[in-house]
Amino acid sequence: MIRFLIQASILSVIGYVLVTSAWLREGADDTLPEAAAVAGLMVPLGEPRIVATISRGVVELYDGETLVKRYPAGFGRARVPGMLGVGRDSTPLGDYVITRVAVHEEILARGSRWMEIDFPSEDDAIRAFDHGLIDRETFDGIIRARRRGERPKCPPEIGGPFGIQGNFFPVSTSHCTDGSIALSNADVIELWRHAPIGTAVSIVP
Repeated sequence: MIRFLIQASILSVIGYVLVTSAWLREGADDTLPEAAAVAGLMVPLGEPRIVATISRGVVELYDGETLVKRYPAGFGRARVPGMLGVGRDSTPLGDYVITRVAVHEEILARGSRWMEIDFPSEDDAIRAFDHGLIDRETFDGIIRARRRGERPKCPPEIGGPFGIQGNFFPVSTSHCTDGSIALSNADVIELWRHAPIGTAVSIVP
């Protein structure tokens, strides 16, 4: 009984430290305005867009064609990106936009911020249909939604949802997620402030 109480106390302390660490990062300095000024830009950015490069382990925030800031990032545990399917842990490739953001939602799983992208793209849907992962009705629904400018339904058969998420500690490995893009909580909070819904996200190998 005493051993159980000791273990429970240790786990409680660890949980408290993790959650507190996440909350403390809310007060991290926002250095992006300074970086924008160095690049000759002002905030809010006029044309924010994000480029995530898996091989380099980075996420870059641009304003138009001008690089504003670069962040170290982690990606899917799978070494091959762009694979579709449940449990593949593969980061999707292609052009997306941020369609939903959340604060402290699923904090233990997604960190302090969640910036969801509009996966699947038309290319994702075509590949999923060609490989028999989704049926014609599901495929047609994705294509219709995207061509109407609506957020497509993400079929569970192909994985996702995917997005840019927080992490309790600085990213120490380039392959550490279920396919989403991971930044430290401090970095994702900063990015969340300056890359609103509608921001383009390009994910490249």
